[in-house]
Amino acid sequence: MEFSIPQNIRSEHIRKDLLNRFSLKPDKSTNETRIYYDSFDWRLYRKKLKLFSETSSEGRKLIFCSFSRPEIKRSINIKEIPVFVSDFDSFIFRQKLAPVLDVRALLPQLTIQSKVTRLRYLNKANKICLYINIENPRVILSDNHYRLIGKRIKLIPVKGYTKTYEEVSSYLKEKFTVIPAAEDEYSVGVGFLGNAPEVFYSKQDLKLKADMASSDALKRIFLWLLDTMKINEGGIVRDIDAEFLHDFRVAVRKTRSLLGQIKHVFPVSIVEKYADEFAWLGTVTGPARDMHVYLHKFEDYQQSLPENIRPQLEPLRDFLNRKKKSEHVELVKHLQSTRYKKLIKNWGQFLSAPLELTAEIYNAEKYLKRVADKQIWKLYRRLLKQGSGISDNSPDEELHNLRIMGKKLRYLLEFYENIYPHSKMKRMIGSIKQLQNVLGDFNDYCVQIEALGHFEQQMSDESVLSEDTRQAIDLLMDFFRNQQLAIRQHFSERFIQFSDRQNRKIFKLLFKPDAIAGKVIH
Repeated sequence: MEFSIPQNIRSEHIRKDLLNRFSLKPDKSTNETRIYYDSFDWRLYRKKLKLFSETSSEGRKLIFCSFSRPEIKRSINIKEIPVFVSDFDSFIFRQKLAPVLDVRALLPQLTIQSKVTRLRYLNKANKICLYINIENPRVILSDNHYRLIGKRIKLIPVKGYTKTYEEVSSYLKEKFTVIPAAEDEYSVGVGFLGNAPEVFYSKQDLKLKADMASSDALKRIFLWLLDTMKINEGGIVRDIDAEFLHDFRVAVRKTRSLLGQIKHVFPVSIVEKYADEFAWLGTVTGPARDMHVYLHKFEDYQQSLPENIRPQLEPLRDFLNRKKKSEHVELVKHLQSTRYKKLIKNWGQFLSAPLELTAEIYNAEKYLKRVADKQIWKLYRRLLKQGSGISDNSPDEELHNLRIMGKKLRYLLEFYENIYPHSKMKRMIGSIKQLQNVLGDFNDYCVQIEALGHFEQQMSDESVLSEDTRQAIDLLMDFFRNQQLAIRQHFSERFIQFSDRQNRKIFKLLFKPDAIAGKVIH
């Protein structure tokens, strides 16, 4: 539907020629601005979806379509761009966008300005059979710079009049040697932004190899995690959406976990120093994240209560919103502190500098796979032993400790995933995730019960807790306790599945050091 016009042919020449050749009615030329929206991590773009506003003299529309079927569009007239999916009045837009965007905010990612000349093809009955747009779009970059996309002509057929489209497109190809555009304007424009969507690369892009030095591999992983933290800093400070802080904290947590697993690859003094610093960073970012989680789950909290009691929980929402604001202020102070800036700078410098080899770090030059095998096998054996000792009467703390150990194992499997057979690693990661889901849900209810107790006390101290709200919170805690009990009953079943004979066999084959002399795994 979209064709590129050769640079040596003027758009006005094509317009006049088409008016002479076909029964067309010209519309007034307009200047249009199209702004393409996506999440910070380009979720729509990655799913080959487009969401853009189109502003002209006629008003402003928001349009949604796919890359593959741009002619099938959904559009609504708007005054302001919604930020979150929940802000859309249109059910169709919410339905289409929610599975992709989830809780991420929409941000303007690309602006295109274009002079548009419109023509309408009319048949003998004076009915419109085809819309023709002649455009010269340009991408607006920072500092008022722009890049030309190239002149284009768009044919927008009306259902039932495909012959008209074919007639005009054939004429344009023959007379003006127009060719179908290799990419739509959005894809071309994103290309002008450089590495925008590619910033969010996966662990596969670390390009780890089994025979690389373990210190080099670990530096790559740590630098990738550090980049993730730095990428998300601005979004946290501006409080764009909750996922910035979530992704930041996951990177911090993985850094801490890996620091705790490596032995004799980096100097002990370095490992201990940064383990302490990232523990501090995890602690100071926790309260703000907790508020995000509780507010996100608040409607689920209400739905778990009898309908007549749900409104009594609203004062808790107000309290959480106030607390979220104050915790965000504290969080920003920490991220702008000298301690944080020194941590990020010094850690990056250490990871980027050559490692001075000493007798202390005798694993630094060993092949990555040898070190990874040992790390994973040791942790797996500990997990099996600890999990097998948990009974229905074991204290909650044992399940909590097992959850942390399972998370550490999963991180190692994910870090080193691409140096092992893909199908087997996929099975192992999936298996540990299933176990983690049970342990994670159990822990979440423990944490939420304790947090609700604290919130109830704080609201009482602030004289904003009515008796009705107290009863609603107490009822909610009772519900959580029942859910926690039900989840605990599933633990044994999940652990048996994780530790079954087939999984043990795969773990032994993949990771047990020197299990098979010169083993080659397919």
